Amino acid sequence: MSKVLFELSLGESRCVKVKQHGEETFTVEICHEETGNGQDMSLSRWKNFCDSLEEIVKTVQELKGNKEVNMRIHLGGHVYVSVCSPYKCVNIRQWVRGSYGDKPLLPTSNGVSLKFAQWEFMTSRLPEINFQLPVDLDTVVPCQFADDHANQLGMLRCSECNPDGYRDYINY
Repeated sequence: MSKVLFELSLGESRCVKVKQHGEETFTVEICHEETGNGQDMSLSRWKNFCDSLEEIVKTVQELKGNKEVNMRIHLGGHVYVSVCSPYKCVNIRQWVRGSYGDKPLLPTSNGVSLKFAQWEFMTSRLPEINFQLPVDLDTVVPCQFADDHANQLGMLRCSECNPDGYRDYINY
């Protein structure tokens, strides 16, 4: 059972929640309040998200200036944040490969889209959101910076970095 430690409404039924699952597991969820659809991110994925803000904000500004954009950033597992023309929103959702694994990544319905006003409100409140976390976000080390990722095999064995193929490398 999860416990909501903090909740921030973004408007139009979107919200951000800091949640606790058990004693030591915490997540940040961006979701649709009515349907419950959204994306619950581990602290590692949230750290990747926060570390990518500069690129995301730049891409949003380009899209608002009517430039063609196609940005997708991997946060971990099957979770990506994307900003793509002509859609005037920031998507945070799971992407999966087609049925045989040889198809390109496709977005799923498991996630949330934020209109630019919601996105800008959320990013303006990030210090408050991060303050609610039980740990200093600067101490969170995403897996790609861990010692076991010092070589390609370490990355290939990781379910966060290589969610579709990590099992192929377990026995190497």
